[in-house]
Amino acid sequence: MSESKLIGKEFLGKYKIIKLIGKGGMESEVYLAETIHSKSNNHFSNKFKYTAIKFIKKTSTTTSDHWNRILDEGVTNARLATSEYIVKLYEMHPLDKDTIVLIMEYIDGPSLKELIRNRGCLSIPETLSIFKKILHGVSDMHTKERVIIHRDLKPENIMLSKDLLDVKIADFGISSVLVQDNDIVKDVLTNETSFFGTIPYVTPDATSLQSFDNKKMPMLSKQYDFHALGIIFYEMLIGEKPFEIVDENDPSIILYWKKYDILPMKKINKNIRNEIENVFLKLTASRPNIMKYRYNDVSEIMNDIEEIESRISKKQEELPTILSYNQREYQQSLCLRLNSYSRNKFCKFIKSNKWLTINLFLFLLLVILLIIFISLGLLSWTEK
Repeated sequence: MSESKLIGKEFLGKYKIIKLIGKGGMESEVYLAETIHSKSNNHFSNKFKYTAIKFIKKTSTTTSDHWNRILDEGVTNARLATSEYIVKLYEMHPLDKDTIVLIMEYIDGPSLKELIRNRGCLSIPETLSIFKKILHGVSDMHTKERVIIHRDLKPENIMLSKDLLDVKIADFGISSVLVQDNDIVKDVLTNETSFFGTIPYVTPDATSLQSFDNKKMPMLSKQYDFHALGIIFYEMLIGEKPFEIVDENDPSIILYWKKYDILPMKKINKNIRNEIENVFLKLTASRPNIMKYRYNDVSEIMNDIEEIESRISKKQEELPTILSYNQREYQQSLCLRLNSYSRNKFCKFIKSNKWLTINLFLFLLLVILLIIFISLGLLSWTEK
């Protein structure tokens, strides 16, 4: 779809395309459009004055499985239409046999990825506030009679309003739908013959297989979304992903979670309490020594976040970490970074405590001179 041919044009007789606002995979393009018949100035009309129109084009690398999932996205979004934490899908149309058009709610602010990139990282109160709203959205997905697993939660798919008060989850193009009974998967309603997800956010559970109707498919559970939530939580607080990653398309990254632990978050930011790191550890728990701490439900995560907010407001002592530092197995490159943090902190201490350092140096020098003086005195006394 040519951008120059679309700008200023009316689409479906209802929308006037204003500008291109983003590009994504599968040669998709997202445009800002004005709803032609929304001319009144009341608050309700202004809220729906603009829409986002996404054109998704089938390419030579698009599998039939992926294309069918995109076709199913409209059904998934329709089931979440009442959630205020999910980007609404208004309409879905085939433009031709190789192009699908989605008419979606327009969110006037940045993605969470853009916010993190612009800020470096977020404050603890802001992180907890935004994260709780993301959890509400995930809860709306996970508590359906037919459970929706997003499978591609990442900062790019979390949209915020300009005032950062509204937080909404977008892009259900590769979501899975499960039939569960007491958290036991009884059936999988989506086609799962192919691997989906953004590698740095994929749980190592995806490397295990399960059988349905004599077909082998990746092990599916809420942990797909919990694990991704953990990485998002970490990125908001620290500003980068937990491990040292050279190539984000390298599938071996998925197994890092079974082999290594993260650097203590407090070593990077001294204001991060153990309880905050514990939430991350529970969300991403994949090594045998902490698997028992995994969350079973979004409500458990929410309870922990609200408990953290309460403890902070009451200035209560922090709780111990569920994984002591001496139990951790670090990625070698992270060990080097940890040493670097320690050196930097020592240097900062020296610079910020200059007079204390000078006095300490003079004291040590005095002690050394005193030892020498006593030694010489003892030596002369022995010679006599």
